[in-house]
This record gives sequence, C-alpha cells and structure tokens, in this order.
Amino acid sequence: MKKLQAILKGRIFADMMFELREKQVKTALTVAKNDIEEQEAEATIKYEELCKKLGDKEVDYKSTFNEMLKCKENIRKSQETRIALKEIEDDMNSDVQLDKEDSINGE
Repeated sequence: MKKLQAILKGRIFADMMFELREKQVKTALTVAKNDIEEQEAEATIKYEELCKKLGDKEVDYKSTFNEMLKCKENIRKSQETRIALKEIEDDMNSDVQLDKEDSINGE
C-alpha cells in the first residue's frame, strides 16, 4: 500500500471520498512542482536579460549585479525546492505495511 493511501485510509472516508482526497493531494503536489519550475524559468530569463544589460553604456553595474545575485539565489532556491518536492512525492509513493489496528496517523 502506498504511504499516501495509508494516511488517507486512516481517516474515516467513504471509498469515493478517499479517491477524491488522494487525487486532491496529488494535484496539489503537481501544482507546487509546476509553480517552482515557473519561478525558476522566470529567474533564469531575468538573469539572462541582466547579462545583456551589462553591455549598455549607462548601466548601473552595482544595481545590475545585485539583481543578478537575486536571480541566482531564486534559481538555487527553486532547484532545492524541486528536489524537496521530489523527495516528498517519493515518500508519499513509498510502500508501507499496516496492521488492521495500526494507522499512519497514530489513531
């Protein structure tokens, strides 16, 4: 049994509600992954635009470099978050063994 299924089965749901709740959790995880990918893409695009800006005659280098640093920081945070979300997804999809009396929720 998958861990996510075991967590949800620990709650008192009708079978249909169980499946809907499982779908909701999986959809929320997918949305979170998509949001992170979008944030990383936006930061990467902005970083590349700032690189091009360095060639302008009247560029404020200090300000531009500070913005570039923020972009790089956002890219790194996005990458770390994407890895963490993958670990969460893998954890929720891991197999678990439960006795009838046991519950993943400690009930």
